[in-house]
Amino acid sequence: MYDNQYPNQQQGYPGQQVFQQQQVPTPKKKSTSGLILGLSLFVIFLLVTSVVLLIIYGWVLITPKIDTEYFADHNWLEKESESYLVPTDSGKFKYYKDKDVDDDYYYSGTFEFYCGEEAMDYVCNDLKDYGITRYDIDEMIDGHRDEGNRENRFVCLVLHNESCIIEGEEVFTDTVTTPYYGFYREDPYDEGLEVVNMNEGTSYYFLLEEN
Repeated sequence: MYDNQYPNQQQGYPGQQVFQQQQVPTPKKKSTSGLILGLSLFVIFLLVTSVVLLIIYGWVLITPKIDTEYFADHNWLEKESESYLVPTDSGKFKYYKDKDVDDDYYYSGTFEFYCGEEAMDYVCNDLKDYGITRYDIDEMIDGHRDEGNRENRFVCLVLHNESCIIEGEEVFTDTVTTPYYGFYREDPYDEGLEVVNMNEGTSYYFLLEEN
């Protein structure tokens, strides 16, 4: 009933008891090499993914495919009027009133085509009399980035019209220069040049015609 009921009775023998020290096993340290390897692979995966995304971003946004060669290698159909612009890689062009009529009602001459920073410099410096400033261009870009406006998509097309044939007759006596400025649209369904005639202030959308 009570622990000290028999005070002379003890378990074991005094002086002869062997007290064995219980050895507690030391817990094994978990190896961290697997965790480190996993983290390293994850970091490498993130880095590779980031690089791939940057490359894709560069292809899609930073480096559009438009340039002078690309422009000259294609024909361009104006969306509303269906007039037809045909440049060549020799720097010449014909601009027809109607795509289906190629022997009358057309302009011909030489062209210049600029993209990106070069186009901005040309508009602001060589065409400064038109009053378009770099601030104006930046405003157009910043205000319509959701529509695809980018610095490197800015374009300037200059048509030096040396001849104009109407009803089979030449009506020009001097070269008439018509500059356009605007943006290249890389829409898969409406790829083209959305530009403004700087002489008239009229907007045009020249759709790329696939070869």
